[in-house]
Formats: sequence, C-alpha cells, structure tokens
Amino acid sequence: MKIRKAKISDAHDCARIHVSGWQNAYKGIIPDDSLKKMSIKKRTRQFEKVIQDKTEETYVIEDNGKITGFTNIGNCRDDDKQNDTGEIWGIYIDPKHLREGYGRKLTVYAEKILKTRKYKAIVLWVLADNHVARKFYEKFGFKTEGKTGLLEKYENAKIVRYIKTIG
Repeated sequence: MKIRKAKISDAHDCARIHVSGWQNAYKGIIPDDSLKKMSIKKRTRQFEKVIQDKTEETYVIEDNGKITGFTNIGNCRDDDKQNDTGEIWGIYIDPKHLREGYGRKLTVYAEKILKTRKYKAIVLWVLADNHVARKFYEKFGFKTEGKTGLLEKYENAKIVRYIKTIG
C-alpha cells in the first residue's frame, strides 16, 4: 500500500470512488434522486481542475497500482476556527474495498501531515445519520463539539462537526 499526492491522471479514479462512495454510504440519508444524478464524468472534470489548480490537497491510496481511496485535507474552512486548525475535508474508499484498512491508513496519514504543519486541532464534518462514519472517526479520538449544519442541496441533511486536538 502506498499513499501519494494525487495527479491529474488520478481524477477519474477519484471521481469513480467519490460517486460510488456517496451512492453506497449515503443511501437512505441523501435523497435517492440526488445520488442517482451524480456523474463520474462531471466529477472527473472537477477533480482535474482542483488537482491542476491546487485548490484542494488530495492524496490517493493505492494497492498494487490500483487506487482504492483518497482523502482531501487542508486549512479548516470554518469561520469560527483559528488558523491553527486543519481539516479533513473527506475520506472516501471504493465500496468494494471497505473494511480492508484503507480508511484507517488515510486517516492516520492525514493526521500526520496536518500535525507536521503545526495545527493544534483537526475538524471534519459528517452526516448526522451516517453512523458508520461517526463510529469510525470516534475510534480515532474525534469528538462532536455541538456545531451542526444543513446541506440545503440535499433536503437539509444534517451534518455534525467533529474535532480532535493534536498539538
């Protein structure tokens, strides 16, 4: 297993994993119509742009040359947090490879990078009804802090913020 910074040539695999990950993990949480409308082609273009423009920091995990997941990290995007807080914007694993350790490895890797950048805390957002993801992050010491939001685009699906002190 190897984790490395994403290249433009990885955009299609990231898009495929992102779309299939949403359709698998968020079924029954996000409206089915929204999940069905997700386009790998459109998402590939979005990944190509953010990788090329370096507006998102994406890392892929590959096993035997095949990308099985990715994470996006960076500065915390929340207005109420200081500059000493990083964020895991997302971790997605190919649904065919869930529970094989890729998510764990990406989480540890993301934390390590953010810690080397002298962040004192890491936040991440999770759909409130995504109990699998919530338990996963709680195993790594992330805790809810009471901050919530709504994804208006997805019939106001509730999201909750988690935080972990690292420095």
